[in-house]
Amino acid sequence: MKNTIVFAEILISIQYQLLNDEVIQKFVFNKREKASKYIKDHRYLLYDKFEAKIREEALSIKLIGLLEFIERIDLDDEVIIKYRIINNLESIPQLKQENFKLVDFVPPYPGCSFCIHKIETEGNFFKCNLKNKFFSEDIKNCKFFKQKRLFKT
Repeated sequence: MKNTIVFAEILISIQYQLLNDEVIQKFVFNKREKASKYIKDHRYLLYDKFEAKIREEALSIKLIGLLEFIERIDLDDEVIIKYRIINNLESIPQLKQENFKLVDFVPPYPGCSFCIHKIETEGNFFKCNLKNKFFSEDIKNCKFFKQKRLFKT
């Protein structure tokens, strides 16, 4: 297992489809890219950045009073958000495809060394604030892991 922090980036495309009484907004990415696994895993900061971008670009917020949220569908290579048109199709402005990149640094493994829950104590022990337990060695793969910020980006 490598102990190298990795720079991860992924290109995401926002696409739109207008149907009869619905607007479909898609956040599409290449699932074969290495970083795609991090935007689908809630333990990593790339996931938080992706979710924040989805909320920021949500048409129900940008076009208040024109669209109503229906549902969100998470697939392997895209997130689809469906909206219902409240008034009529002509009231919706033209929606253009956009692309953006998400970048961050990713730890080599989801373990204590890179977790926000780790609290250093005196001696050879540290505490996991979430589990409320003391450990003498790092856990290399923890289901409670939540990535801490590795560098300022």
